[in-house]
Amino acid sequence: MRTEPTYASYLRLDELLTLQEPRSAEEGADLTTVRSEQFFIVSHQTCELWLKQILGDLAAVEGHFLTMSAGGIERSVDLLYRAGELLRLLREQLVALERLPLEDFAHFRQYLGTASGAQSSQSHRLEGVLGDARRPGSLFPAFRTGL
Repeated sequence: MRTEPTYASYLRLDELLTLQEPRSAEEGADLTTVRSEQFFIVSHQTCELWLKQILGDLAAVEGHFLTMSAGGIERSVDLLYRAGELLRLLREQLVALERLPLEDFAHFRQYLGTASGAQSSQSHRLEGVLGDARRPGSLFPAFRTGL
């Protein structure tokens, strides 16, 4: 018999909350620097989780556009609104990340090596779906195909 999940077990909180491992802590940095690095990690991990959701929602929208069923269009509108709100949330997270003191970032930046947010494969995939000023992404042609 399967046991009923708890909030913590369903979300796998024990595992999730151990994924933030500030490298500055291993080097004996002061607590302020360690907490700032943790904030940096949490912010970026959360962005990646939201990107996963946005990409999944937009993939569903593309599929609906290609088939253009009535129910699919209604569902697409809901998913597009949700994706828009999640993009707003991502922006707000980047605004919150501006609250990271530069001095603290300078203290733990050395532990990141060549790692950079510009390496986010999901960000690049999102750009491929949405497009940019030079070219449309895959979402717009899918919409046009279904018209």
